[in-house]
Amino acid sequence: MADTEIEQLISSIELLKSRIEREKQARQDAESILEEKSSELFEAHQRLTLKNQQLTQLLQQLEEERQKQVKNAYTAGLAENAVSVLHNIGNAVTPASVSVKKLLGQLDNPKLPTYFHKLYETFSVHLEQNDLEHFLKTDPKGQKMMPFFKQLLEQLQQDYGDIQKKLDGIEHHIQHITNIVHLQQKYANPHIRQDMVRIPDLFNDIMVMMESMLTNRKINIIKNFEPNLPDLLINKNQLVQVLLNILKNAIESLDESIVHNPSLEAYIRIEIHDMQGYMMFSIEDNGKGASPETLIHAFDFGFSTKKRGSGFGMHSCASFVRSNNGEIRFMSDGLWQGARIEFILPILDAF
Repeated sequence: MADTEIEQLISSIELLKSRIEREKQARQDAESILEEKSSELFEAHQRLTLKNQQLTQLLQQLEEERQKQVKNAYTAGLAENAVSVLHNIGNAVTPASVSVKKLLGQLDNPKLPTYFHKLYETFSVHLEQNDLEHFLKTDPKGQKMMPFFKQLLEQLQQDYGDIQKKLDGIEHHIQHITNIVHLQQKYANPHIRQDMVRIPDLFNDIMVMMESMLTNRKINIIKNFEPNLPDLLINKNQLVQVLLNILKNAIESLDESIVHNPSLEAYIRIEIHDMQGYMMFSIEDNGKGASPETLIHAFDFGFSTKKRGSGFGMHSCASFVRSNNGEIRFMSDGLWQGARIEFILPILDAF
């Protein structure tokens, strides 16, 4: 064999070895990417499972809290408030539960690992046959492999981002539920002890508890609190129940008005002022309003304009205000004209 032929043979062998090394490296790179992405998916699945366990625990706590709160609220004549707050929690639980089910279903039926496995098998076969480069460059199926591989990687990245986004949303809902449960526990027991209460802070807690109801309905909350309001010596738990009840009634009134007038820009205006030794609370809405008869009997025990109303709520609000040497009144210019509840409580007296 001539030297030239030997040199050509050696050159061909070196070229083949180089191609094999490149193919081996490409295979190793693909395996490394697959292993990395599979690990990320596994970690995401673990985080999702943990979030689901936390959500289950919170739901168990919620059920325990619901049973206790309904009993306390009924005893105090404020069962409607407990149902209202639990409705807010339900609004947060529902999207979180839906997201959990979707993500678990997505992870239980993984398509991308199947595709990557098929790619791996195809590459392995052609590596063994030493025709991977030929397959990728000239075979119609092979020419589609690398674009398909790139598409899979992009889809994997998109799916991972979608999972992360859903996990963040679930975490937000869980935190919101935790906050509501915590506040419910904080204001649950209608004990007789009075506390010095900072009213703006108390309203912030109430807004957290009612966030879902307000947000879902796109109700605009307008707050006008006089600066440097003094603290109020009051049973804060019972005051919270009173304010929750009034706000819930305003929301339900707005629900009816929105049905009556879908273009209504719903709002609730909350004003608090220091008024010569009394603290004035005013809660106004542009909802259904009230008839003259309703204005007369609104605070009567057992009176309700709602089909399933107990008649406890407004009566209990009035009883609380009056028992603390305050006054309360309900005003409206008529049906579909909105309504306003005002009440005053002494600032300094210890009742």
